[in-house]
Amino acid sequence: MYTSSEVMWSKSVPKDFTEWFGYGSYDLNDNTLSEVLDYGSKIMSEIIQEKKEFIYEIHLTENSFIQIEIDDDGNRIYILKTTNE
Repeated sequence: MYTSSEVMWSKSVPKDFTEWFGYGSYDLNDNTLSEVLDYGSKIMSEIIQEKKEFIYEIHLTENSFIQIEIDDDGNRIYILKTTNE
Protein backbone atom coordinates (compact mmCIF):
# COMPACT_ATOMS: atom_id res chain seq x y z
CA MET A 1 0.00 0.00 0.00
CA TYR A 2 1.42 3.38 -0.96
CA THR A 3 0.35 6.86 0.11
CA SER A 4 1.86 10.02 -1.32
CA SER A 5 4.96 9.52 0.85
CA GLU A 6 4.88 6.16 2.69
CA VAL A 7 4.81 2.45 1.98
CA MET A 8 3.42 -0.43 4.05
CA TRP A 9 3.42 -4.04 2.92
CA SER A 10 2.52 -7.43 4.32
CA LYS A 11 3.25 -10.91 3.01
CA SER A 12 0.85 -13.69 3.88
CA VAL A 13 2.61 -16.79 5.18
CA PRO A 14 0.11 -19.48 6.24
CA LYS A 15 1.90 -20.41 9.51
CA ASP A 16 2.08 -16.82 10.82
CA PHE A 17 0.56 -14.09 8.68
CA THR A 18 1.83 -11.33 11.01
CA GLU A 19 5.51 -12.18 10.62
CA TRP A 20 6.26 -10.50 7.29
CA PHE A 21 5.55 -6.78 7.16
CA GLY A 22 7.49 -3.55 6.74
CA TYR A 23 6.83 0.19 6.96
CA GLY A 24 8.78 3.20 5.74
CA SER A 25 9.14 5.77 2.99
CA TYR A 26 9.65 5.41 -0.73
CA ASP A 27 10.73 7.30 -3.82
CA LEU A 28 9.50 6.49 -7.33
CA ASN A 29 11.64 7.84 -10.18
CA ASP A 30 10.83 6.65 -13.71
CA ASN A 31 10.84 2.83 -13.42
CA THR A 32 12.87 2.66 -10.19
CA LEU A 33 11.29 2.31 -6.76
CA SER A 34 13.41 2.84 -3.65
CA GLU A 35 11.90 1.84 -0.30
CA VAL A 36 13.59 2.82 2.98
CA LEU A 37 12.04 0.79 5.78
CA ASP A 38 11.84 2.22 9.31
CA TYR A 39 10.50 -0.88 11.05
CA GLY A 40 8.86 -4.23 10.45
CA SER A 41 7.98 -7.59 11.91
CA LYS A 42 10.52 -9.48 13.99
CA ILE A 43 12.18 -11.10 10.97
CA MET A 44 12.06 -7.89 8.90
CA SER A 45 13.51 -5.86 11.79
CA GLU A 46 16.55 -8.15 11.71
CA ILE A 47 16.86 -7.63 7.95
CA ILE A 48 16.40 -3.85 8.32
CA GLN A 49 19.34 -3.72 10.76
CA GLU A 50 21.52 -5.00 7.91
CA LYS A 51 19.83 -3.25 4.99
CA LYS A 52 17.30 -0.40 5.17
CA GLU A 53 16.98 0.48 1.47
CA PHE A 54 15.44 -1.84 -1.11
CA ILE A 55 15.63 -1.03 -4.84
CA TYR A 56 13.05 -2.32 -7.32
CA GLU A 57 12.43 -2.04 -11.02
CA ILE A 58 8.75 -1.15 -11.52
CA HIS A 59 6.46 -1.70 -14.51
CA LEU A 60 2.98 -0.20 -14.21
CA THR A 61 0.08 -0.45 -16.62
CA GLU A 62 -3.60 0.20 -16.19
CA ASN A 63 -4.13 -3.48 -15.30
CA SER A 64 -0.84 -4.69 -13.85
CA PHE A 65 1.93 -4.00 -11.36
CA ILE A 66 5.32 -5.69 -11.65
CA GLN A 67 7.97 -5.15 -8.97
CA ILE A 68 11.42 -6.66 -9.54
CA GLU A 69 13.96 -6.69 -6.72
CA ILE A 70 17.48 -5.74 -7.78
CA ASP A 71 20.48 -6.96 -5.78
CA ASP A 72 23.61 -4.91 -5.03
CA ASP A 73 25.20 -6.14 -8.29
CA GLY A 74 22.21 -5.06 -10.40
CA ASN A 75 20.82 -8.58 -10.88
CA ARG A 76 17.08 -9.25 -10.87
CA ILE A 77 16.44 -11.63 -7.97
CA TYR A 78 12.70 -11.57 -7.08
CA ILE A 79 9.57 -10.64 -9.00
CA LEU A 80 6.13 -9.72 -7.64
CA LYS A 81 3.42 -9.48 -10.29
CA THR A 82 -0.24 -8.60 -9.86
CA THR A 83 -2.80 -8.21 -12.60
CA ASN A 84 -6.39 -7.16 -12.82
CA GLU A 85 -7.26 -8.96 -16.01
